[in-house]
Amino acid sequence: MKISQSILIFCAFVFGCGITAFLMQRSQQAVPDVLEAPALVEDDSKSEMPAPVQSATEQPSLSIDEAQVKLDETLIGIEGNLKRALDLSVDLGRNNYEDRFLAITRLREDLSDAEVTALAQFLYVPYSEQQGLSLLEFNALKNEVMGKLVSLGSDRVDAASVFSSMARSKDLDDLIRDYSIQFSYHLYEESLLEQEDVPYDRTLADMALNERETTLAGTALLGEVRLSEANPGSFPSEKVASTAWSLLNDPQTLEVNRVSAMTSLTRLGDNRVLPKAREALAGSNYSVMTIAALGSIREFGDTLSIPEVRRIAASTNPSVSRAARFTLKHLESL
Repeated sequence: MKISQSILIFCAFVFGCGITAFLMQRSQQAVPDVLEAPALVEDDSKSEMPAPVQSATEQPSLSIDEAQVKLDETLIGIEGNLKRALDLSVDLGRNNYEDRFLAITRLREDLSDAEVTALAQFLYVPYSEQQGLSLLEFNALKNEVMGKLVSLGSDRVDAASVFSSMARSKDLDDLIRDYSIQFSYHLYEESLLEQEDVPYDRTLADMALNERETTLAGTALLGEVRLSEANPGSFPSEKVASTAWSLLNDPQTLEVNRVSAMTSLTRLGDNRVLPKAREALAGSNYSVMTIAALGSIREFGDTLSIPEVRRIAASTNPSVSRAARFTLKHLESL
């Protein structure tokens, strides 16, 4: 895996703004004559503030083949921007992704029950090249829909249950399942601040932490670290550090998971990570792990590593050399 690819996976954040900006910029560069924002259908559908949606969380029991059928049935009774965004049977042309993304971002908050249900159902639709979107674009749309469900609040939709079932579904691609884990932790963290009733799903966390063949383990670990920082009584740092140490020393897991483990141990102040960080600096086979190791060296003020850091700072790899120069400046100031 190239460094740029690893960094993209590791740094993907919950609301997908970076991915979206990249996609839209790429499209604008490819079609320089498009100067105006894509036109959106005026959403003139009217609805009173509906009761909390129950059907939106029933979708997980359906097979992946039924997801598109169920969404199509729901969209029959919907007009306006939401239908424009979610009806993938209609090709919107060269602005196919941009139009759909902007339609989702501009949705009003007082959506009808059917509209909220459609948003949840869309998350279970499988990817197909016939939809006129790349997989990256398709997942970015789903990411935006997930954010919209969160913004509606728990009185409208049980987003926690939706994300939990998505994360558990092996029929969905691993990136969307990873997003689901991120959103699940986000909801619980927000509930601690807002004093809302979003229970911590221990079984979901354990499932993700033990799924080391995908990025879920590292993503869940970072979530556990944040919970430990916010509520150390319920999430002891020693237990989280033990999980991180195990993941860091697992030779079978993905590198991005070991990066998450190194980052987690550093945030928790566990200096057991230092020998591993020094080891990662050795040699010239630079990767995203090298960047994570530089972060650990910097945070612990490991001046013994200055010679190695200085060597890496002279690298022709821009990402690695930039991180090394930043670390070197800090170490030399100590």
